[in-house]
Amino acid sequence: MISTWRRRRAARRAAEKQRLEGEHCIDMELAIPKDFRCPISLDLMKDPVTLSTGITYDRESIEKWIEAGNVTCPITNQVLRSLEPIPNHSIRKMIQDWCVENRSYGIERIPTPRIPVSSVEVLKIQARLLQRLVKEGIKLDAEICENATVLEEILSTLTLMFPLDGEANSHLGSVASMDCLVWFLKGGDLSGRRNAVLVLKELVSSDTKKLEVLSATEGATEGLFKLIKEPICPAATKASLVTIYQMVTSTPTNVNAITKFVDMGLISLLVEMVVDTERSVCEKGLGVLDGICSCDEGRER
Repeated sequence: MISTWRRRRAARRAAEKQRLEGEHCIDMELAIPKDFRCPISLDLMKDPVTLSTGITYDRESIEKWIEAGNVTCPITNQVLRSLEPIPNHSIRKMIQDWCVENRSYGIERIPTPRIPVSSVEVLKIQARLLQRLVKEGIKLDAEICENATVLEEILSTLTLMFPLDGEANSHLGSVASMDCLVWFLKGGDLSGRRNAVLVLKELVSSDTKKLEVLSATEGATEGLFKLIKEPICPAATKASLVTIYQMVTSTPTNVNAITKFVDMGLISLLVEMVVDTERSVCEKGLGVLDGICSCDEGRER
């Protein structure tokens, strides 16, 4: 009987010790340094990243915040200059060291995360793929349909990455890439034509050399004119007008561009457009008319 009582007492003591150790672990969990907690989830950060405002969050939490359509910092409410979070290696190393120091309390060391590919790097890869598809045999006729799905996905992704990085932008300036963009501009489906003109507007607005390449690309003026004559959405119309404005106001390509657009009947379309359209489109249409009339050839015709 005494032996049984001793065993029960030993069991109670062991259970009490285990309970106290558990409370100790809980206390340690609550004692996580404030700088190591994500301001959103309040959990220990596993992949700390810093926004342009200087505030550090756990990558998973802040990416969910941004993907939900938010463009401000959750803590400061400041508008983010960039939606690309920067890995905070210093905080991550401090957290890892803290985990190692407290491993006796059951805290596991956070692994070193892999740095994800940035949007600029994705853009470079896609631009190189676009060029390679052309160089490896894409013919700019009906046979391009075999690769249309891949190219449409690339174009769609590119429109989500504006403004394009200067270095990444250069990868899209080749003649082969311009040929592909113009093909979609003329003969793609509505989504492909819209995405193509958005990418073209971005390219020519930042580089006159790309504007010269576009002006020399067969079918470019026809494709842009078609988007004015047969509008598919306000965004495509505005992008077309901006691109046309660049073409008719930049030398030495403007004379040929003006001649082509006037022969197609662009002036009459623009006059009709500015009479009954939204202000933004009207202003861009007037800008194109002014660009055409500022040239002797444009006034004569």
